[in-house]
Amino acid sequence: MAERVPSSGDTLISLYHATRRRLDHALSEHAMSVSRLKLLLLLDEDGPARMSTIAAELDLAVRSAMDAVASLERDGMLARRDDPTDRRAVLAVITPAGRAAMRKALRVKDRVMEEMFAVLSPLEREQLFALLTKLRSAIVPMPRKRLRG
Repeated sequence: MAERVPSSGDTLISLYHATRRRLDHALSEHAMSVSRLKLLLLLDEDGPARMSTIAAELDLAVRSAMDAVASLERDGMLARRDDPTDRRAVLAVITPAGRAAMRKALRVKDRVMEEMFAVLSPLEREQLFALLTKLRSAIVPMPRKRLRG
């Protein structure tokens, strides 16, 4: 049987997974992960959000968003507040400790990315950025899942 030659797509997926594992490993030393960082970044950039909004933005089930918020709340990085527009709803809010952890995690992420890209020359980095940007702009976004309730 002939050995299968990986396609460009296979290589890109493999690179994504290797990068994700490397980032998660580096971030784990700071009680952080890529997923936790994404949630903190969302709340830092967009402000307080309902669980359904977090789930939609991060492409999670609402239950998974609730679990992620609960975990970050236990670690003091998020707080829950009543939604002033709907007393049945709750908002997740980033805390000062969460913002500090997010900034530290971003520094770790930048360091890991710099280490990974160090094998490329400046010209190769520019070329890679241009190619990845071209691919990203060609991807048609998938429709968001319709939220129940």
